[in-house]
Amino acid sequence: MKDKPFKKNTRFNLIGVFFIVICLSTSFMLFQKFFSDNKNSILINPNDFTEYSEGFKEDWMDIFLKGEKIGYSMNRFYVVKEGYSIEEKVFLRMNLMNNVREISTIIMAKLDKNFQLLSFNLNMLSGIIKYKLEGYFDGKNIIIKGRGDNSSYKIPVDSPPILITSLSHLLRGQELIKGRSFQIQYFDPATLSNNTMTINVMGEDSIRFKKEIVKTVRLEMETLGHNFSMWMDKNGDILKEEGIMGLSMMRTTAEDAPLNIDKSGGTDFYDLSAIPVDYNFRDPRYIDYLKLEIPGDIDLPQGARGGRQRLNGNILEIRQEEFPIKADYLLPFNKTTSFNKYLSPEPFIESDHPDIIKKVDMILKGENDPIKAAQKILLWVYERLEKKPVISIPDALTVLNIMEGDCNEHAVLLTALLRSAGIPARPVAGITFNNGKFYYHAWVEAYLGKWISMDGVFNQMPVDATHVKLSQGEISNQIEIIRLFGKLKIKVLDFNDKNNKNK
Repeated sequence: MKDKPFKKNTRFNLIGVFFIVICLSTSFMLFQKFFSDNKNSILINPNDFTEYSEGFKEDWMDIFLKGEKIGYSMNRFYVVKEGYSIEEKVFLRMNLMNNVREISTIIMAKLDKNFQLLSFNLNMLSGIIKYKLEGYFDGKNIIIKGRGDNSSYKIPVDSPPILITSLSHLLRGQELIKGRSFQIQYFDPATLSNNTMTINVMGEDSIRFKKEIVKTVRLEMETLGHNFSMWMDKNGDILKEEGIMGLSMMRTTAEDAPLNIDKSGGTDFYDLSAIPVDYNFRDPRYIDYLKLEIPGDIDLPQGARGGRQRLNGNILEIRQEEFPIKADYLLPFNKTTSFNKYLSPEPFIESDHPDIIKKVDMILKGENDPIKAAQKILLWVYERLEKKPVISIPDALTVLNIMEGDCNEHAVLLTALLRSAGIPARPVAGITFNNGKFYYHAWVEAYLGKWISMDGVFNQMPVDATHVKLSQGEISNQIEIIRLFGKLKIKVLDFNDKNNKNK
């Protein structure tokens, strides 16, 4: 692959599109356990499906953002000899920084007669980006197939996982009595994370559906700090769903699903998830100290504490760290096992893949000083990756092949290259200031005698103090940030500008 510099887009706005993917990937969660608060387990009865005389059931839903149709989903549920097969397709047309992006996602899964997962594969197409994830349940772990030298990754689960796409089938036949509550432990293959969902039966509710008033049962679901609503009719069919940030779904038909999708992609999702602030930094890249006030009812993730950040009550201070003069090791890092996870490959960070290793060798040309090596890798990522808004699940190998993306793509590739070079590295997620607002953003930390922040989008090492860290480590940790969507507010109390660019 020949390297070609590109002309940088200085108007590039930033937000972690990865978090958008989290919002939209909820259709692909895998349930591990289903139980009620009164300890009466949900009983799965295969006879519930004898009504599907043709061997399958098909459901279509329109997807809306702030009332504008941006896509649709299709769920096809097959009854087969060995159990069940589920196919789910989602199409979205979204507005990202006034750029229309289309994304198609397909998940297919095989289940046994108790609805327990046997295997699944997820395919995503977003522009020129093609993403694929395969996995299966071995009885104790979900095995994710990788593309590096380590061919698979184990994710332990407490009990056999069950697909969320079969939720309506699981609930069919149950007594959905007002006041009844269920709790679910689920695994999300899109983010490789384990989470909890609570479902409360709110009772009967009449809604307008296709110009008619229909009696339904309303369910309220709470997960990741947000509430979701679902309305089911007497047949157990979901007629309507409402989620966070103005996302909603309405039952439709196969003929109508592709029609009337907003050509503009609807409301700009970047602006929708931006965090307004009471001060406008003209050049935030020169801020080396920042003092913020966070609302008292907001519980920041653990990642917001420690290192260059200090949280005291609802006051958060960020100090840009000093540039390291000398690291306490030469490449490759080989001190203690405590850093092994920051040197090892992960499903989205294929640092052991031959293409990644070859690229590192080309960039470093034998350099064994970790600080100089980190600078070279950072500069290469900054100069070579074309900066474009992307909706996808970023992985380093795909980014290396397409050489474009937003902060998430920069972060996963930078992390993989650093690890491949023998430098402990971890992705970081949080917010940063740009064009008058704070946006969700992703960058990297590398261990160079101490943890030093790096941003492949801005070519910063260390990053400025408007980079507010909220989480660190694998993608499954970063899903915690979704709890803050639509809730986080910021007030600037004080700052320091080392070059007086913002006075």
